[in-house]
Amino acid sequence: MKILVYESISAKSSTDYIEKNLKEGEPSSLLSQGLGMRNSLISDLQEIPGIEIIIGKHKTKETLREFMQRVKPLIDFAWIIAPETNGEIIDCFCNLADKIWVGCSLEALKISSDKRKTNAILREANICVPNEVSLNEINKCPYTNLVRKPIDGAGSLGAFKIEKKYEFFNIKRAYNYHNQYRSTLIEEWIEGNPLSVALHVKKKGVVLLRIMKQNIVVEHSGLINYYGVEDWISDKYSALYYELSRLLDQLCEIIPGLRGYIGIDFILKKNGSIVIIEINPRLTCSYVGLSKKLGRNMAEEILKDFKDDV
Repeated sequence: MKILVYESISAKSSTDYIEKNLKEGEPSSLLSQGLGMRNSLISDLQEIPGIEIIIGKHKTKETLREFMQRVKPLIDFAWIIAPETNGEIIDCFCNLADKIWVGCSLEALKISSDKRKTNAILREANICVPNEVSLNEINKCPYTNLVRKPIDGAGSLGAFKIEKKYEFFNIKRAYNYHNQYRSTLIEEWIEGNPLSVALHVKKKGVVLLRIMKQNIVVEHSGLINYYGVEDWISDKYSALYYELSRLLDQLCEIIPGLRGYIGIDFILKKNGSIVIIEINPRLTCSYVGLSKKLGRNMAEEILKDFKDDV
């Protein structure tokens, strides 16, 4: 059985660039994070008998479509780590439509790639999400702080915290001028503990794997930076695990097609309430070291659920 492991950033980067970045770059860089996920997945897959791994790598100036068309005849399964930004993960899915995709359905990818659409669906089901603020409401909204981010952003790319009232006015002028509102989400800023939960969504059933703390830093400019995850150690872990299990069962029912490894970012407020921030329909940084942490091969468990479809 041949499986493509494709991590978007490393697949498009030259070997020289990767070596230089690993030597000189920050461990929290997007490339380093991507390689961490890719290498952890490959390490787990290598322990499974009968698996031949093809690591995604573009030729010089090769487009995504050209690469996928070139590699498609060589593979049976595809395990893709690509961002939602500009529809990249959806493009990967569509180019590999006749292969076994280890991940979400096309419809689930479309929903989770659009934060506004995701929030609307969750809000309709009475699942807490941040309140959106329209341009017309900015100057009279009741919130002290806001956040603006791309509709299809991955990680914290393009996300800013807006703290002062005059910034609200400036941001309104900027979006009116550039006509960017359709591709941008402006929401209330939720105070609390930024956490992430890793799920294995099976054909039947949802398994909560791990709750992690997100390392988020807001720069003086308001730029939001994401520096990966670490174990969340708290006496509230067990209670939160139970509450999340109930909530995420509901979430996966109202967004059918979520499957495989899913990462969900949320804020745990001081009063204990949970606010869902976004759904990542793919591997996230929390996969790194997961199999060792749990004492079982998670790639094998996830892949088995898809092999049963064959």
